[in-house]
Amino acid sequence: MANVDTDKLSAVEYDQFDGVLALSSALEAGLKVDLYPRQVLICANDAGQSLSFVHGLPATSGLAPVTFAQDKRMRRSMMERLGFPVPKGATFSLGHGVTLAKKFARTIGYPVSVKPAIGDNGIEAFVGLTGASGIDKALSYLSQPTYIRDEFSRAAYGLTELREPGYDDEGNLTVPPGYMFLLEKHPIGRYVRFLVIDGKVVSAIDCNGIPSTGGFTKGFRVLEDLDPQTIDLVSRAAKVIPGLDVVSMDLIIPNLSAPLREQEVFIVEFSERPGLWLQHKVDVSLAFEMGREILATYAANEQVVVPPSNETRQGTLHIHALPDAEGSVKAISQSAKNHGIEFSVAEVDQLAGSMEAQIKAQAIDIALFMNALLGGEVDGIPAMRSKFVASN
Repeated sequence: MANVDTDKLSAVEYDQFDGVLALSSALEAGLKVDLYPRQVLICANDAGQSLSFVHGLPATSGLAPVTFAQDKRMRRSMMERLGFPVPKGATFSLGHGVTLAKKFARTIGYPVSVKPAIGDNGIEAFVGLTGASGIDKALSYLSQPTYIRDEFSRAAYGLTELREPGYDDEGNLTVPPGYMFLLEKHPIGRYVRFLVIDGKVVSAIDCNGIPSTGGFTKGFRVLEDLDPQTIDLVSRAAKVIPGLDVVSMDLIIPNLSAPLREQEVFIVEFSERPGLWLQHKVDVSLAFEMGREILATYAANEQVVVPPSNETRQGTLHIHALPDAEGSVKAISQSAKNHGIEFSVAEVDQLAGSMEAQIKAQAIDIALFMNALLGGEVDGIPAMRSKFVASN
């Protein structure tokens, strides 16, 4: 692939990463792209056949499956019923449930992990806790309202908490009464992140540090080293919740090369998101490859014809819903150039609040710029729609 400024990609927040790569893949493929706030992407070929994504997730992963995936108690129950290996665990509520949780931890034995029972997967996990004080520390963090928690994802699109917040004894704002958390036994072994696209395991990363804690530092590609039965287990487990075309899954495996039947493995994380930020930290080209694979598989399943790929694109960029189109020209033009884009303003309509420009750049640079623009990161300009039509 063309040389990519990896530092620029590294600046993308983890919960925005999949959306940026989905947009980049669509641009590379020469599709007409329409981007809206919160990484809502609609792309179409010349025949009018369209695909859509939200935060990099194909539209074929519906809201109901996503919601089920974000309910860890439900997902664990479905896995256990079907015989898949999950650690011993139970859900408890903040407040009266804390004492029961600590008793349960003593029963199953430390170390344990604590994470929210409902909400985005793969974040806000506290693992390897060796005593009650560790549980208290985890729950002190989780008791805060989600909007002030440092690791909470603001790219959520599933149905999570819809209740009113609560208050502690000192009058401080907290999460709603009855907020649930999951406490699990934390197994010992190698931590491996899998990516499954349409039932096929396409990536396996042996992790140094646990991604869901923010502790991931580096990883190694190990897909070819794993026992075929382990690959089959992951492929089948990804289908536990029907309707998810993309699944990332974390397993703890004592011995990567040993046969599955000779060891005890556990599924410790399951997410409807690709989580390609992790592949990017291992190998930039792998992240792009997986992004393209998600698009290609989605298009093939929907029988949408995708044009030949080209990493460099030129064409017309339309920007809509600008409160002050004329006053935004300078900031938008400068931001485009900062992203490595050849940018020439062709038309500005102050009344319509729109701007049109001819641009040329690598697809990833266009994607990063469009994502920044729709995210309000260009001088705080609140654009509501950006459309790109390639001419090459």
